[in-house]
Amino acid sequence: MRAYTFFAKVYDEFMKDIPYVDWADRVEEYLKDCGIEDGSILELGCGTGRFSRILAADGFSVTGIDLSADMIKIAKKNKYDIPVTYHVGDMRNFSLEKKYDAVVSVCDSMNYLLNEKELEATFLSVKKHLQQSGVFIFDLKTEKYYQKLADNIFTDEIPGVQYFWENDYNENTRNNEYYISFFIKRGWLFQKKTEEHVQHAFIHDEIAKNASNAGFKIKDVCDADKDRAYYILEVTD
Repeated sequence: MRAYTFFAKVYDEFMKDIPYVDWADRVEEYLKDCGIEDGSILELGCGTGRFSRILAADGFSVTGIDLSADMIKIAKKNKYDIPVTYHVGDMRNFSLEKKYDAVVSVCDSMNYLLNEKELEATFLSVKKHLQQSGVFIFDLKTEKYYQKLADNIFTDEIPGVQYFWENDYNENTRNNEYYISFFIKRGWLFQKKTEEHVQHAFIHDEIAKNASNAGFKIKDVCDADKDRAYYILEVTD
């Protein structure tokens, strides 16, 4: 069961309340604090491209990558003449043969990395794509967030589609598994599609250690005690 296959087709409808504009304002303030008010940005885990299109509309030259070919297909279809370049790519190991002024990742894409080896690999891939003065800004859902999800079932629906999300958070491994069953109405019948997603809650010491190993230093951490923490990393060498 691969993640973001059928979900990609209905993602924007189910996630219409995600505050992408607020997130963009926040990230752009961080960029401004780092001396970046225009230039090139690479977004990791760009999904259907909603966040990257906002950045592009605000004047940045934006490239987005995502592991899901289904999400990238939708992102390319929904460009709306906004100049964003999209690629299918794995944040743990990608090569675009270009360096950027900043790399960003939002909406907990980094939580799909499941261990420190994958985290360090991502930091190394990002560093290869950054200018010497570049920064990496990303968010992470925290332990606190997953502890609140716990072992529960959630449901939501849009016209013609309903989903049931069965959540399972393991305090020992800090892995959060959720199984999503979609029921798509086909006349009098329903078709079922199922996906499995796994995310991991990293702690600050793991992030600091692996960032340092990859040649970064932490410039700032915001909201580390809340549900979603923001990290700003600078290249050190």
